[in-house]
Amino acid sequence: MEVKRNDILKVLAVLTMAIDHIGALLFPQQILFRVVGRLAFPIFAYQIAFGFEKTGNKNRYMMRMLIWALVTVWPFYRFSMIVTGDPRYQNVLFTFFFALVVLRFLEKRQYLAMVIFGIMPVIILEQAGWSMDYGLYGIAVVIVFHLFKRPEQQMIGIFVSTLVYLLFRLVPRGIPLTMILGNIQFLAVFAVFLIRKDWKLKIRLPKYFFYAFYPVHLFLLVLVYNAMN
Repeated sequence: MEVKRNDILKVLAVLTMAIDHIGALLFPQQILFRVVGRLAFPIFAYQIAFGFEKTGNKNRYMMRMLIWALVTVWPFYRFSMIVTGDPRYQNVLFTFFFALVVLRFLEKRQYLAMVIFGIMPVIILEQAGWSMDYGLYGIAVVIVFHLFKRPEQQMIGIFVSTLVYLLFRLVPRGIPLTMILGNIQFLAVFAVFLIRKDWKLKIRLPKYFFYAFYPVHLFLLVLVYNAMN
């Protein structure tokens, strides 16, 4: 990809994610936390696409994502049960794993295999009630960063993916189009400005810090919530 990896983006991603999760768990009435949090996922999605291109072993990268998804199951379950009350709702690392499966077959131009092994499992699991955080929408955003290099293309791709996702999710619930177009998820497009920025500050953190941060911060937030209640 055109933009060189710098861990400052990952730091921004985990900070905005943490703010989002703090808001969802501890301050559910304060929308500002959720607004800030809309910037997190696109940055993570970019990093997944970037990592896929730069890794020397794509299969190992995929397995590492799956392993950390499994590690995160329990802390995410505790977090999700408080926020959503859905015991079958799964963490975003599973979404990223299937996104990597899609990119792997997309790279090989094996489109049927891409659908069978990367997309259909997500659809089948969701129909069975085992949905993943961001799901197909998340996979679409990763694909956007994999296929499109120009910032305006990335912003349009995120906007279109968000629109399609919200239409499919909210129209069946009777939500009017005007409210859908005002959904804060559209703020995700602004993450492209952070991704494309030429950051002067350079940060390098241990490779597994960002994998470990996800389950650890969820576990700590649940502890805080329980202490407050």
